[in-house]
Amino acid sequence: MTEMIGRRLNFKKILIVTAAIMLAIIVISLVFVYTTLRSSLPQTDGTIEIEGIEDSITIYRDELGRPHIYASNMSDLFFGQGFAHAQDRLWQMELHRRAGEGRISEIIGRSELDTDNLLRTVGLPRVGRLLMNNSTPATISMLASYAGGVNAYLDSMNRVPPEFILLGFEPEPWTVDQVFGVAALMAFDSANNYQNELFRLSLQEELPQLLYEELIPPAFPDNDVPAVWTEEKTAINIDGKELLGLYSRLDLTTSNYYPSLGLGSSGWCVAPGRSASGNALFAFDSHDSLSMPSLYYENRLVIEGELDLYGWSVPGMAAMIDGFNEYVAWGLTNIGDTQDLYIEKRHPEDPHMFFYDDEWYEAEIIKETINVSGEDEPEEIEIIITRNGPLISEEPAISLAWTALHSDEGFDALLKINLAENWDEFRSAVKKFTMPSTNFTYADVDGNIASRTAGLLPIRSQGIGVVPMPGWDSAYAWEGFIPMDEMPEVFNPDDEYVAAANAIIAREDYPFIISVDNAPGYRIKRIVQYLENDNLHTLEDMKELQTDWYNAHAEHRLPSLLSILEANQELFNEEETAGVEILKEWIDKPINAMDKAGPAIFESFYLHLVRTIFAEEMGDELFEKFLRRNYVVYEVVERLWDQGEGEWFKGNSLENLVLASYIETVSELVSKLGDDPHSWRWDQLQTIHFRHDVGSELGPLRGIYNRGPFPMGGGHITVGRAGHRLHNPFDVSHVATIRVVAEMGNSIEAYGVIPVGQSGHPLSKHYDDQIESWMAKEYYRIYHQEVPPQADTFVLKPK
Repeated sequence: MTEMIGRRLNFKKILIVTAAIMLAIIVISLVFVYTTLRSSLPQTDGTIEIEGIEDSITIYRDELGRPHIYASNMSDLFFGQGFAHAQDRLWQMELHRRAGEGRISEIIGRSELDTDNLLRTVGLPRVGRLLMNNSTPATISMLASYAGGVNAYLDSMNRVPPEFILLGFEPEPWTVDQVFGVAALMAFDSANNYQNELFRLSLQEELPQLLYEELIPPAFPDNDVPAVWTEEKTAINIDGKELLGLYSRLDLTTSNYYPSLGLGSSGWCVAPGRSASGNALFAFDSHDSLSMPSLYYENRLVIEGELDLYGWSVPGMAAMIDGFNEYVAWGLTNIGDTQDLYIEKRHPEDPHMFFYDDEWYEAEIIKETINVSGEDEPEEIEIIITRNGPLISEEPAISLAWTALHSDEGFDALLKINLAENWDEFRSAVKKFTMPSTNFTYADVDGNIASRTAGLLPIRSQGIGVVPMPGWDSAYAWEGFIPMDEMPEVFNPDDEYVAAANAIIAREDYPFIISVDNAPGYRIKRIVQYLENDNLHTLEDMKELQTDWYNAHAEHRLPSLLSILEANQELFNEEETAGVEILKEWIDKPINAMDKAGPAIFESFYLHLVRTIFAEEMGDELFEKFLRRNYVVYEVVERLWDQGEGEWFKGNSLENLVLASYIETVSELVSKLGDDPHSWRWDQLQTIHFRHDVGSELGPLRGIYNRGPFPMGGGHITVGRAGHRLHNPFDVSHVATIRVVAEMGNSIEAYGVIPVGQSGHPLSKHYDDQIESWMAKEYYRIYHQEVPPQADTFVLKPK
């Protein structure tokens, strides 16, 4: 017995010692990992000597880590911007440049090969080279200085950021053509209309003709586009199921490492006559895909006595996308359809021959090599370029026409926009801005406000750009491009405001098509409603509007919805009756506040209505793809609701469809939120989660890289944007990645905030230090025309 007890005690000792050793190993490992990660944080104060600069560069970082870069010449200034970008966002820059070159699988592996193949095929590297070849030597020199700044940081840093360590590779030196490649990426990601066209072709192949026709915007029949796919189906071998598979392969949002930017925005300016201060007011918020870090990088470029430029840049790309200098302010809102698909007739015996206007021609062939991580042999791809554009599908043969492949302008326009001192200089620069297509809102210190559309946009011989066209007939080819002098423009309008929100911008009598797939008009409606009130506006009003959760969509639809529900109240149970009472109360002030039940019911109801109308006939796969095209869904549902009848109603009345959808909504909410509708809250459904690409992929690191989820108000259509994909409802994926308001006086007063923080490093204090303020709708002062107080000071001295 004594011996047994002794053995047990010895065993306990062994367990204790083993546990202590294991704990020590874990602690040592954690300390090592933490120390390693900390050592990759950038130096932000002190002085270092560096090659490649003419004079000293000083980088002041304010309390939010926003760099204020002071230099004595333009070359050093862009060098400093490249250095600062690399300090804070090197991993994000790496993804940007690899996407611009189609080289993501080189570090990730075969899972990203289809992504690289598509990016090479549609021509991102070719567009980047086109931008560089069409830029002036001075511009190329400036961007080469930017790349030089990035490389100077690569040479001086202690350790690469943790993402590089985790994936096991070192960043290569940057080249100037890669900076142009990031600009090409921006242009491509803002121009994804080809996916809508491909989806509509899938609809035509899978649905009865009458149902399909109701899904096409109403202007379509007026353009006399024949149903070529039914006449030529055998010859071109279109199969709906194959098209759905093709659609999935060409959907870059399914890639875990493609930096989907999801560009959108709202912008408006108020003339002095509507401003309490007598100065023009400027407000801009960019709506982009949610990520850690977010897309834009806030920074300032200063040459004392010559230039004071504040703005939001994209890491990997020089200059500012949106911003202001001492004289003018501007913001870009995404608009315009720059892409079309063409069905091609291919020679039955020679895959490189295509039919066009009664004769066969040989396509241009480009062969490229893609290196794949973990594989000895590279992947060889063949890019076939038809008269309409590169072939993005083999079977059926479908080509992509994209205006960026036809641009004869370079990067010069953006630099001139950054340096403009008045409307004439700004307008002249915008006329040379060919990609991406966009709408500029503008205000200046002289009290002028303006709005102007820019970018290379096609003039179509046939159709309105919503479905693929016959690629074998020149009658369907582009006739050219909308003349820059004839782009929509407003300067100092009588209404004393300008506004844009990704919605239709051209007059009804405008002779050209800007785009058909636009944002629902409710966001712009609310902006206009607010700006047209009789009050003289202030910067606080601009902040209030920018974060406004008023639901103009609900305001428009609730009267019709409640009329149907109240007429059928005898059919409802207790919870359904309570839901009606909640909506009746909410209609007086339909705000998507976090603590309200009204938005939970209305937003859920709308999704159920979409499902009730379309899901059964489309089938699971087609319906899921339908929900991925938000603009397409809203255009169709809003139009059918206004009509009150249609083939999709299957002989039912709108009233019956609404009733069925409402009853299903309440049943679902009871199961999710409980049986007391008065206790329901919108933020019990809608949340926001800030996710990092690596953190989302590597489970144990999620707590280090990701933040949230947090409860969230607003909605997909509110001005204070909380956008979500309809196939993944109420998981917020698109938000204001920039909020800025400015009063354009002699000394510009401005305030701004971004969703997360300046740094992309998870251990930096500036990785997530703006989340709380952004969520609370608070703003920070922007330091302009002064050195920021309490700043870290970092000096780059010429070696």
